[in-house]
This record gives sequence, structure tokens and C-alpha cells, in this order.
Amino acid sequence: MKDHHSNTDTPADDVSKEIKRLARQNERLQLRIQALERNRRELENRILQLRTLYEIGAETASMLDLSAILQVILSRVMRAFDATTGLALTVSEANDEWTITLQQGFTQQEWTAIAARFAPKKLEELYFDWCMQRSPSAPRWLVASDEKETGPFVEWLRRLDIRVWLPFTVDPMLFGGVGLGPRMWGNDFSSGDLMLLSGIVENSVERIKGARLLDTLLHEQQELYRTRGMFEQFMAPQVVDRLLDGRLKLTLEGHRQEVTVLVADLRRSTELVLQLDTEEMVRLLNDYFGKITDVIFSYEGTVDKFLGDGVMAVFGTPIVHSREELDDVTRAVQSALEMQDAFAKLLKSWENRLGQTLDTGLGISVCTGIAVVGNVGSTKRIEHTVIGPVVNLASRLSKLAAGGETLIDEETHHRMSLSIPAEPLEPVTVKGFSQPVPIYRLRKRQG
Repeated sequence: MKDHHSNTDTPADDVSKEIKRLARQNERLQLRIQALERNRRELENRILQLRTLYEIGAETASMLDLSAILQVILSRVMRAFDATTGLALTVSEANDEWTITLQQGFTQQEWTAIAARFAPKKLEELYFDWCMQRSPSAPRWLVASDEKETGPFVEWLRRLDIRVWLPFTVDPMLFGGVGLGPRMWGNDFSSGDLMLLSGIVENSVERIKGARLLDTLLHEQQELYRTRGMFEQFMAPQVVDRLLDGRLKLTLEGHRQEVTVLVADLRRSTELVLQLDTEEMVRLLNDYFGKITDVIFSYEGTVDKFLGDGVMAVFGTPIVHSREELDDVTRAVQSALEMQDAFAKLLKSWENRLGQTLDTGLGISVCTGIAVVGNVGSTKRIEHTVIGPVVNLASRLSKLAAGGETLIDEETHHRMSLSIPAEPLEPVTVKGFSQPVPIYRLRKRQG
């Protein structure tokens, strides 16, 4: 018989192969577990980062103050990393002003004692010097225990036992940093912790940038509303639009130019005060000022000032109108005629409401001439006004005008671009003028 050799492995060989197979499987399993563990830690870090950012965003959503936002960032970062102490500060190059340092976990005595060692320079100044000397290619964070890091600011951090410092930049004029002290459980900050902390701080800085931008926009908007409100008391809205969008410029420097001045006075206002009670008189004055202001604005004139029961308006500044678009002299004259019509209707409505006759009227003068035009006042409060003989003449003639009468000077009569009926009167002697002044009376509109 032939011998037959079996190719089957012995039980010992089978066991050896199985052990090797299980070892390889275990190795792959361990690698898989390690990968899952890394993923778990990364996920936990990401969750921590997102939660911290969410908390910072939710708490600072309505905040615009930089110090308050920075305080929230510091508190949330300290909580996220179990830091026992923390420090945050900002430094502004604008006007060489240093912000107040924010710190947590230090007693006032500790802080004062450490600060005294670095007198007379403040921590913010030392930080400014450190930032200016630091290389742009330096790491995103500073580990205070790193012997390569030197300087007074780093020494201060070590005295405070700040373990890690993360600088940040808000804009070229504002930068700062956040530092954390020892952790509650004594662990050092790992590279992963620093990456996570850096991400939180960088994203938080975006919140600071957004708040500063919003604060700037709100401030500009408020200033715009305030400026518009101030100018719209004296100028037509369309003129204010030109001022605010830069088409017109107002400066504190004065200059000479031709203007037309209109002065309107309420006749016998003293008798009205005695005839009516205070509330009714105030109501009448408000109606009167409102109506004539609307007329002035409709011709793009400027209300220079209110004079008790009168109004002074100026045409030809800050906007100068050409003859092609109806010159300023004619605008002023037509404005005066329209004021008389508007006041006559207003007076009739008063008398109907009160059931009595009111012996009053509007006396108006319009004069044209060279005046000094400019903004008189300070940088905090200015008044766009005109000064010169033409203003004095308009004021004097308005006193001579009877109720319902409009007087104009010779220059105005000659400069009108439209033919508006006016009858010459005897020249009048006016205080401050050496020669009698030729004047004209505008004829009332028919109908």
C-alpha cells in the first residue's frame, strides 16, 4: 500500500493562525477605537466651541459697549476651560487712550500689589509695546512659560500666573488680548485646547467688530437725524438733502454775496395778546409761523430766525438760483405775495372760529443787496445767517409796512426777472442810511 501524506494543519498550527488573525483584528480595532476617540474629542471640542460662541452671541446680542462685550467673552472662556483666573484688555491708538483692564479671579489687593511693581507704566502700555515689537509671523498665542518669550508684559503675565495669552486685532487702531490662568483641575493647556481657544476668541472678535460697526452706524444715523432735524427748522427739505449729501457746504468762514432778505411782521400783536387768552394766542402764532414757513420753503428760501411775532427769511444762500430756474429775488417777491394770500385766509379762519373780528395783518419787506454770509457760532452750535445793511433795511421797512402791505427796495424792484406790478412810493428816511431810500409797494394779487 502507498503512504498518503495529509496536507491538513495540525491543531497547533490552526491555533497559531487564529491567534495571528485575532491580533491583526485587534490591532485594526484599536486603531478604529483611537480614531473614534479622536473624533469624539474633536466633536466635544466643537460642541464646546459652538456652545461657548452661542452663549457669547446670545448674551452680547444687544450690547454695543466694548468693555461689556469683552467681559462676557472673558467670563464664558474661563468657564469653558475651567480657568481660575482670567485677564482681557484692549489698547486703542486713537488719541493715546488706554482702556480699563478687565480681570477675574484676583483680589483687589493682589491686583494692586502686582501693578505697583511695574509702575509707572500701565499694563496696557506694556502690552502696546509688546505688540509693536512682536513679529507678524509669531504664533497665534503666547505660552507665558515659554522661555523664548521675554519683556515686561510677559513678566507681568508670569507674575499674574497667566498661562496662555491670545492677542487679537479688531481694526488697525484697536487691538487686545485674552489670557487664562491655571485650570481648576491643574491640567496644562494642550495644543488642542489652544486651537479651540483661538477659534473661540477669533469668532468672538467678529462679534466685537459687528458691535462696533453697528454702534458707528447708529451714531451716524442719530447724528444725521439730529442734523436733519436742526436744519429742517430753517431750510426746505430739498435744501437739507443737498447739505447732507455733500452738494452744499457750510463752513464757519464768512463771505460776501448778494442775497434777498424778507422780513414779515404781525401787526398789532400786542392788542391781540390783550384780546385773546394765552392758549389761543399761542395757537394763532403756531398757525401763522407754520403757514409762512411752508411758503418760504416752497421757494427754497431759508428761515434765518424768528423775531418775536416776525420772521426773517433769506433767499440766495446757501442755494443760489439762476434766472433760468427762477432767480432768488423773484422767489422772495413771489413768496411775499403768497404769504399775504395765505395769511388772509388764515385770518378769516381765525375769525370764523372765534366769532370775532381780529384787527391785524402781515407787514412784509423785501430787500436785495450784498451781505456777509456764513455760519456764526462755535463747532458745537452754529447759525447760518447774514449780516449787513440789507438786513437792517429790510427790518426797518417791515416796520413801515401796514397790515397786508409788502414794501420792496429799489434793488429788488430792478432785479426781478418777472414783471410783478409794483407802485413807487415817496423815498423814506431810514435810520442808518444817509440818503432817503426809494421804495415800492407790491400790488395785491387779484382774486
